[in-house]
Amino acid sequence: MKKFLITFGCVCLTVAAAVLFGGCDNMKQVPPGYIAKKLTPTGWEKKIYESGMVNVGTRSNDGTMNVLVICEASTATIKEQFGKEAADKADSEDHRMLTKDGVPLTVDVYVRVLLPDDEESRNNIFVMVTPKAASDIHVQQIKLEDVYVRFARPNIRSGARAIFAEQSSYTAVYQNFKTISDQVGALVAETFKTAKVPLRLQAVELSNVKPDDIIWQANAAKASAEAEVNRIKAIGDSLKASPEYREYMMWKQLEKIAEIGSKTGLNTIIIVPVGSEALGKQLAAAEYLRQQVATKDKVEPAPSPPKPAEAE
Repeated sequence: MKKFLITFGCVCLTVAAAVLFGGCDNMKQVPPGYIAKKLTPTGWEKKIYESGMVNVGTRSNDGTMNVLVICEASTATIKEQFGKEAADKADSEDHRMLTKDGVPLTVDVYVRVLLPDDEESRNNIFVMVTPKAASDIHVQQIKLEDVYVRFARPNIRSGARAIFAEQSSYTAVYQNFKTISDQVGALVAETFKTAKVPLRLQAVELSNVKPDDIIWQANAAKASAEAEVNRIKAIGDSLKASPEYREYMMWKQLEKIAEIGSKTGLNTIIIVPVGSEALGKQLAAAEYLRQQVATKDKVEPAPSPPKPAEAE
């Protein structure tokens, strides 16, 4: 009996231990393209985890627990948008650039970044950037854009505005686009250096630079008017160089009228100016136009039969 009790007690202890320690397992995934660190109630665990499974444990009786903080480890492209409406719909302010002439410009700046390789920079990200909560209370996340916003965004946005403010007009921006693009790229690189941004800068691209839509429409109307003026001037120059050109253009327009009249099937009256010097030519042209307006279904008269041969 005594031996049985000892054996039963050992089994109970074994089961209790299995439940106690087995129940503490709480596996969380570090996805591919991410790294992670474990944040305990007493601070950061030293180890940096690569993709795989990590045991974070369960919540203790006093409510404390470990949290797995994951961070992007691939490249990310951040869009700095200077537009009439910000990317954040809650922000209703106008963020467009202004040149010296006061014309608002929409501008996009794309900044491509990569997580650094050295352990010190990676640790700085976990320590200095506040992670965002996920649906799982045991997991939080840091994106590379969060790091960029924390260290670089304010200086880059104000510096870019200063660069565009030096331009006299939006046309000057187009003329100096390459220079301005290089200046913005140098601004971003200098900001990363002086602010000690814990990211690797890969590329900077200036894009979608255009003035307000009202300016676009005004320029299109102006270009159309200028084209019409040039066309009229070309006709006037041709008339001066060749008086016959005026007559040619008149008959070209009358031909169009005749073509429209033939399609509608309605009677078309064409008034032709007649001058004493070219009366015959103008009358002949008028007759030609009359024939063009005439119905296309007009039956042509049959040819006359051949005459019989005369008897010898």
